[in-house]
Amino acid sequence: MPTSSIFNTVRIKTDEEAEMFLSALEAAENAPAITRETPNMRYVTDPDEIKRMLEKRRKGA
Repeated sequence: MPTSSIFNTVRIKTDEEAEMFLSALEAAENAPAITRETPNMRYVTDPDEIKRMLEKRRKGA
């Protein structure tokens, strides 16, 4: 379970440490989500087209 390592390594002993931990959690919650753009590509499945592409590559075009 991913959270188990957090509870094994984080030791909060003071009120100040608890406040810092809560602040970090709130900052993470409010951070903008990371999105990945869809790559500008297409899947080539036609064997003839693949052959043409490989021939171009061999010729250095």
